[in-house]
Amino acid sequence: MKSNLIIILIFLVALSKTTLFSFYGFGLVDEGESLHNARRILTGDIPYRDFFAIFPPMDNYFYALIFKFFGESVQVPRIISSVIFSFTPVLIFLICKRFASTKLSTIPATLITFLDVNIERLFLMTFIFLGLYLFLQAVDQKNKWLFSCSGSVLGLSSLFRLDIPGTFGVAAIVVLPIHLFLVSRQDWIRRWFVYSLFMGIGFGLPLLAIVLWTVNLGIFGAFINQVFMGAITITRLHHLSFPSILDLIPLRFDLATVSNTFTAYYGYAIIATYLVSILLVLKKTAVIIKNNIEIPILTLAGILALPYVFGRSDMGHFVKGGMPFLVLGVFLLKNTRNFKTRIILHGLIIGLFVAAISQSVWWIHFNDHKIQIVDQTFNLNSKYPANSTKPSAESLKRSATFLRENSTSTESVLVLPYMAGLYFLSHRSSPTQFNNLLAGFITTEEEQLEFIDKIEKNNVKVVVYDPNNGPKMRTPKMQNYNQTIDRYLFEKFKIVEETPEGWLFMKKKI
Repeated sequence: MKSNLIIILIFLVALSKTTLFSFYGFGLVDEGESLHNARRILTGDIPYRDFFAIFPPMDNYFYALIFKFFGESVQVPRIISSVIFSFTPVLIFLICKRFASTKLSTIPATLITFLDVNIERLFLMTFIFLGLYLFLQAVDQKNKWLFSCSGSVLGLSSLFRLDIPGTFGVAAIVVLPIHLFLVSRQDWIRRWFVYSLFMGIGFGLPLLAIVLWTVNLGIFGAFINQVFMGAITITRLHHLSFPSILDLIPLRFDLATVSNTFTAYYGYAIIATYLVSILLVLKKTAVIIKNNIEIPILTLAGILALPYVFGRSDMGHFVKGGMPFLVLGVFLLKNTRNFKTRIILHGLIIGLFVAAISQSVWWIHFNDHKIQIVDQTFNLNSKYPANSTKPSAESLKRSATFLRENSTSTESVLVLPYMAGLYFLSHRSSPTQFNNLLAGFITTEEEQLEFIDKIEKNNVKVVVYDPNNGPKMRTPKMQNYNQTIDRYLFEKFKIVEETPEGWLFMKKKI
């Protein structure tokens, strides 16, 4: 009864926080991409063929389905995502309860809710942790149909993205035979084969659906090229180095420095936890794999996700790729007997909570200005943080107004390089396959010329362009990675206005 009450409270805390934060901020880059792609789908466009996408199809169709049934509101997809995500802390709690006390299990279940200001975007983790939880139940009950259900849920999550669900699925299949061998050496190979077959079929059916769908539309080759090869290329070009040890000490107390310290703090906590977990599993292999199969699974899943974590070492990737850290940290805390070590671990936990909650409080204060932009209402920041991709509320409204006043609803406009959300807010379409044009989206001179040709064919008359900023990456400025397009814009369009952020409002020269 006590655990049921705690589960309800964990769910309600997560739902309350994520729903509240659905009304704060606006993501021009990733969220804007999803919103505009959803609108493109509703007008008949197909991903990989008509617009650029590097994730499996449900990443875009999820938003499109919500728009179809609930209308084109920014907040509705966020609220639906919040409801789905709110089961993630519950599942983390239930997995931790397999080996830890109720008190310890509430720590990661609560912390996950505050790790990111828009944590509801990780609603996919509900399917991944549900798949893991069903797998653990299948192991306990020796039920092949539960293995099939586990695989199906993980397979469903692969319709949104392949990397993180794949690490959990591979880790489960690899650890399972060792567990079966340690529990009962009789007939363990046959049981592993049967369980893996049922799980594999469950996992494979959603993937088969993607293959059949793309083949039927004649976009299988484009799908493979963009989701696999394109994603790898873009990740390499968007690389951010892992924080240095010095980043753990904030030399100044401005927003950027404190944020970098929190990121470094969290990143090193993940790595340290994985290292200690590996040592503990190796030291007590038989006991842990036999009695706590979730620990080696999560350790291996975390290790397999390290290329994702190191590929772009920012807080977003740390949270997504480092999910196993939350459960493993509880296991280490439970198995630590040394008093000084426990004090250090409790200090780290308190530090994470303070930083995460402070970040949430800051986000509410940061988005201090309520504004209506065309048909959408937001709480946005009134002041522009220099060198960021978060424009002030007024600049965002001015940009949408400029695009609408200087084009008709049937005309395409151009916004570059990271402002896909402007297409959505202004109710205007992109003239090319690309909503954003970040490093790696276009890689050859020929592709740049094709991009320019589409701008010409669509008779684009107005442009919003930021030549000086971009998302934090190795080469943020478009003039450094797509020079031909940059030169074309200044040759064919004249600047009529500039915002405090450095955004250029441009019109085609007569």
